Amino acid sequence: MSERNTILVVDDQTNVRNILEFNLKRKGFDILSAQDGLAAITLAINNQPDLMLLDIMMPGIDGFQVLEKLRSDERTSSIPVLVVSAKGTEDDILQAMKLGAKDYIVKPFNLDQLMQKALKLIQQSGTKREPEKIEEPKNKSSWPIVSTVLIGKEYPNQKDEELLRQIQRLFETGSTSILLDFSLTGEISTLSFGKLARLQQIAKKNEIEIKFITKTEEHLNTLKESNFAKHFEIYPDWVQALKEFGL
Repeated sequence: MSERNTILVVDDQTNVRNILEFNLKRKGFDILSAQDGLAAITLAINNQPDLMLLDIMMPGIDGFQVLEKLRSDERTSSIPVLVVSAKGTEDDILQAMKLGAKDYIVKPFNLDQLMQKALKLIQQSGTKREPEKIEEPKNKSSWPIVSTVLIGKEYPNQKDEELLRQIQRLFETGSTSILLDFSLTGEISTLSFGKLARLQQIAKKNEIEIKFITKTEEHLNTLKESNFAKHFEIYPDWVQALKEFGL
């Protein structure tokens, strides 16, 4: 049996899973990963993780149904669940807690707060083991807390002000690096010159990094023509973006 605590990360968005896995592994946890409810239930039964981080909005079996299944099966009924979801209404939170969730965090989340809640739940369950210390790379004094905004999915018809407010909230919750994924939309209106200027101002004022994920020709041309490309790192996809963070 592993001497480290195991956390099962359940989210249908690959980028969210990657970010959580990366940061949790750095804290010394063993990680299991599931992209849907059925896989989450199977992994929970077979591996008995010390904690589950559970999204709610997933295709097929959603997070609420996962909670119901876990609590109805004696093999998984004692696994503490921390819900991490963009569904943040009072009704959503109450429903999750009634179904057995131990705590609830609304996306976008503060990574430090998530870690504190995760450790608390593991400790309360009586399975806390001392995580292994992972040596920091010598060429980095600190690791970024990465947050993401999926343009075209989370904000399909967003106005400039809504997007800028979201980025400001992410900064206030502790994010030091923000990835804006424009790969799900090709509408050039999402990358106006004015928006780029505002983003650059926010990044400079708050000392944060704002990076783009896009390979759309219109987006790349806009960045080039506006002379803003030099202010932002640009990646064609998530694989390339996450390589910078050691994944």
